[in-house]
Amino acid sequence: MKKNRNTGEADWSDQPGAILILGVTRSGHAFRPGDWIDRLAGLYSTFSQDRSFRYSPYVRPVMARGARALLVDVRLRKREPTGFRFLKEFANENNLMIECIPGRAEKT
Repeated sequence: MKKNRNTGEADWSDQPGAILILGVTRSGHAFRPGDWIDRLAGLYSTFSQDRSFRYSPYVRPVMARGARALLVDVRLRKREPTGFRFLKEFANENNLMIECIPGRAEKT
């Protein structure tokens, strides 16, 4: 992932596919509180007509690299720019490890 020359933060402006925000800081420590991924994914979740909880296809919890992570589809940037910016700033301010995943973040 490219870094912004002025701030040193991750540059998400032209990344295709998805962004993976790992629950690990850049210094290698687990990020606390441990339920932060559920909290953030829950902001974008809904309840279906049968009252079952559904994560958004744009923001959802996953396991990656042996840790819990938040998978953010970059299509969220156009659908909800404020939410996308919030997730980006949250990851940068908390020094979380971030990875770019090329292509679409289709549900598996």
